[in-house]
Amino acid sequence: MRPSVAVLLVAGSGTRLGDAAGRPKSLVEVAGRGMLFRAVDALASVGVEEFVLATGFREDLLKEATDALPQRFTLCRNDEYASTQNAISLLRCQEA
Repeated sequence: MRPSVAVLLVAGSGTRLGDAAGRPKSLVEVAGRGMLFRAVDALASVGVEEFVLATGFREDLLKEATDALPQRFTLCRNDEYASTQNAISLLRCQEA
């Protein structure tokens, strides 16, 4: 049985990556393609159809990026992403 839903933790700002454009780390490009898009492609190739994103930093950019993709996305915001751990971001996705 293949999973049909994946939860991706994309709340962080990626300050250690030093992205001058101020993008969330999941949108920082590696070899010309954003890390989020690479993850979505890989997961979609094994049957994942829906993605739940635990967001925080620059959720607006993540929304804009995912609106252009054919997969279904649900964004779950953790307003306290900068001062909490990944588990709190994951809890914000509980309803989704």
